[in-house]
Amino acid sequence: MLKLLPMPQIMEEQCGNCDLNAVTLASVNAPGLPSFVLDEIMSFCVQEGQAALMVTCADDTLAEEYCLVIGEREIALTASGYKGVYYALQTLRQLRKNGVVPCMTITDKPDYAYRGFYQDVSRGRIPTVETVKRLVDRLASLKYNSLQLYIEHTHRFAEYVGINDDLGYYTDDEILELDRYCREHCIELVPSLSSFGHLYYLLESEQYRHLCEMPDHKPTVHNWHDRLIHHTIDPHNPESLSLITSLIGQYLPLFTSDRFNICCDETFDLCKGKNAGGDAAATYVGFVSQLVVFLKRRGKTVMMWGDIVMQHPEVLTQLPDGIEYLNWCYDMKGNGLRPELLAEHGKPQIICPSVHSHKRFVEKIVYNRPNIASVLEAGLAYGAVGMLNTNWGDYGHLCFDEGMLYGLAYGGAKAWNVHGTDESFDDAVCALVYESSTEVLAILRTLGACDEIWFEREGYEMALWELTVQMFDRTVGVPDNYDYRLSVLCDNPLAAKGKDAHDCAVRLQSMIDSGELNTEIGEALVLAADMIAAIFAVLADVCRGNVSEDSAQEMRRCLNVYEQLWMRRNKRGEWDVVREFFDAMIG
Repeated sequence: MLKLLPMPQIMEEQCGNCDLNAVTLASVNAPGLPSFVLDEIMSFCVQEGQAALMVTCADDTLAEEYCLVIGEREIALTASGYKGVYYALQTLRQLRKNGVVPCMTITDKPDYAYRGFYQDVSRGRIPTVETVKRLVDRLASLKYNSLQLYIEHTHRFAEYVGINDDLGYYTDDEILELDRYCREHCIELVPSLSSFGHLYYLLESEQYRHLCEMPDHKPTVHNWHDRLIHHTIDPHNPESLSLITSLIGQYLPLFTSDRFNICCDETFDLCKGKNAGGDAAATYVGFVSQLVVFLKRRGKTVMMWGDIVMQHPEVLTQLPDGIEYLNWCYDMKGNGLRPELLAEHGKPQIICPSVHSHKRFVEKIVYNRPNIASVLEAGLAYGAVGMLNTNWGDYGHLCFDEGMLYGLAYGGAKAWNVHGTDESFDDAVCALVYESSTEVLAILRTLGACDEIWFEREGYEMALWELTVQMFDRTVGVPDNYDYRLSVLCDNPLAAKGKDAHDCAVRLQSMIDSGELNTEIGEALVLAADMIAAIFAVLADVCRGNVSEDSAQEMRRCLNVYEQLWMRRNKRGEWDVVREFFDAMIG
């Protein structure tokens, strides 16, 4: 079977073969075709070839459907809009990697109109512009058409001067550059800004601390758990609305997108502090509605996370019309998604699964695949307008992008062709993304199983990094269940788990050395495996009473390599917090 991501909707093979490595351009009949699409055509073709490419594009609309008729000597590419031309070329590039291919007719269009990827660039790593561009290249090849960068403090807003100076941030020019680059890859860069909850650095600052909903909140040393909660802005203070609309007003002009994601999720503290006793749902509606009106007056479609309205469905009739609700669910079977609720109210919804790399060193592919499949199939059944695949950075975002490529690729493939993805996906993702055999997936499944501990009494498994932080982050004190979790660790074969992780690193390195795995991807996965093995060695020592010098030395070696990779691809971000945590853990 041909290896393609996504698989086309209809692909009919015919007699004969075509060598796509020898394609010359015969004609382009495409008024208004953007120059970057023409460049894409030219880069695919050679001056003299056996097959002649004829491109026909009816107009300059954004239509994405296309048709490819591949014969032995001619290739006809027909599309309604320039995006269809662009996506047809991505299909041709993938087909060329298959070698000489059968003659065929491909008729293709996406199941989901909006196919987005959500990249956390606030909690831990802040990817450089070049790193984001590499992500855009990959998204484009997989026919994603949107990217959102999750911003809390990582833009140079006027209000953040003096707050984010040492952490790193995106300048106006960098955002403008990314917006242009995305457009040239048929990707809409949608601004996404934390506007209600999750305002950690802002509400920790002396200047804006008085706007925190929690009146007794006092800034402490940084810890990852605390930054997830207790940082909701006081919606009844007039300064709050002025502050948030100022941030939005500075950010908005940098994007050509007609959308703006105000987030407004996980407002955990609402009406539990200064506004205790108030109606949390009504308070939420009041503040969010003002943000929506502010943006609608500027011609923008508002996106927002749907978790609060799903908890209080009565507010759906009270919020302004036209909001696109981001209906997220990261459960393996899609439990809790409830797409029917938004559908019954006639509200547009975008379905949001996860690559499941948050709080981990490597994605859990035995979990992200069924999660993505279940929510996208349910979303299609209830008329969802899109998919937004998420990559969160909880607890410092220690999983490099190479550690979530399976979930990224599967989400893109499934959003394009919901019911035609599964059968050939593993072979295709290994060939086209990992540049490897399916052995790499067996290693990733083993590594994903290493990267967690099962707690019988509590009835769930916990990712290794999340467990390590919760047990050993002394900035929040010793957790109540410390003794129980330590006893579980001590009863686990930690040395065996560490050996499994080490064996994964050895196998991956061998594949790199023999040219059986993309080097850049492989090196990041080797480092993830080494980090997991090093943590298990330290935990085994903790169970014995103290951390040995050998374990500490290996951990420092891994951290030094990790820091080099972090700094090569990212701004400084919260690396110092990560390093200080490990240094304190190993002594």
